[in-house]
Amino acid sequence: MASKEGKEYIEQAIDDALKILKDCELCRQMFDSEGSNYPIDLLEQLRRDKAIIISPEAPTRWKLSANRKKLTVKLSQKLNSAAAGVVDLLERRAGEMGLPCIYVNPTGFMVTGSRAENFGLYGLEPRVQRSVALIHELAHVAGVLQFDGDEGEEPKNNVKSGANTNCV
Repeated sequence: MASKEGKEYIEQAIDDALKILKDCELCRQMFDSEGSNYPIDLLEQLRRDKAIIISPEAPTRWKLSANRKKLTVKLSQKLNSAAAGVVDLLERRAGEMGLPCIYVNPTGFMVTGSRAENFGLYGLEPRVQRSVALIHELAHVAGVLQFDGDEGEEPKNNVKSGANTNCV
């Protein structure tokens, strides 16, 4: 379970990411759909829906109730060294996710406040690193960034994750 401070880091990252998206037209254009407020609305929706979850694992197999109110996880995978990962509970494989969740690693820099290592975030202050990492995950949710790697692949060894972060 994440500490109170860890939850505050995530809330701060959401606030900072929203500010970046509101102030940076090029950042919004990266999302290239639904109008300029789309990424802002999407991140606010994820916050409202409590779909940004601090957990050491993300589900890989699950059952979602018909009313979408109950999730039964049948199999999950540790986030290991990944800062975060995304899951579409409707299991769409391309484009915008239908029912997204962002799982944030409680031992990673986004929750602990430490500096990011082995990611494409070098040279940025920790607070900026957290917000950029969140925008990276948001871009996966929106379907504008390809997935970082194959299931089970360690992101620290994954060049694609760093390249995706550099795009952000």
